[in-house]
Amino acid sequence: RILDLGVPLFRLSDARVRSFVEAWITGGSLVPWPGRVADWSDGLISFRDPDRDPRWTGSPLTAALLQEMALGLPVVLEATVLGAVRSEEHWLLTGPDGAIVRARALVLAMPLPQARRVVADLPAPPDGNDSCLVAAFDDAEGILPYPALAPAASDQALACYVHGDPLLSLIVRRPGRPTVVHASESWSRPRLDQAPDVWPAELAVALASKFACTPPTVVHAHRWTFADRKSTRLNSSHANIS
Repeated sequence: RILDLGVPLFRLSDARVRSFVEAWITGGSLVPWPGRVADWSDGLISFRDPDRDPRWTGSPLTAALLQEMALGLPVVLEATVLGAVRSEEHWLLTGPDGAIVRARALVLAMPLPQARRVVADLPAPPDGNDSCLVAAFDDAEGILPYPALAPAASDQALACYVHGDPLLSLIVRRPGRPTVVHASESWSRPRLDQAPDVWPAELAVALASKFACTPPTVVHAHRWTFADRKSTRLNSSHANIS
């Protein structure tokens, strides 16, 4: 079973990363999105032109891109970072048990509110950060409006962006994988503090009600406390410090 709750697909909008992307494609860690991309708004479906608006995805998972970038570097996983202290020559990252790693440069690839917990003198985050609850489901064939999605066969990958809906913001289907659902900001925010076994079940019931189908089976769930849905500016959610 392949389960990917990372960014399902993305576009290339910054020429500065083109050379890196070409290397990822050559190495096989990045491939074209193997299906259709749709927008669903007010009950109407439109499909994006893959030639004019191509999308890419990690292969076999989003993590493949990080693995490609980390080749040849020492890697520490599943470590809690409580702070970062800078000396004249390096950064020292500290955790519950003391020092974790020393480094000449520090890249915080995380939302700014979380980055400020590590480096306190970063700029204050902008107001209005989104949140997003994400869940993966089996037995979820009924949660897409297939009559409206006739151009996309049920056995084809499909990323459907949902606009103006009180429950959903994104539905991602890929053959052989669980269906991944991103709940809307308005649905997610009041449930951020719910127990991890509560809101996924509630989302499954809400999906069944919306699509008049059997509630899908929850496979995995994840809470994004900070999700920057609207902005494409890297500096709105990332801080690079040398």
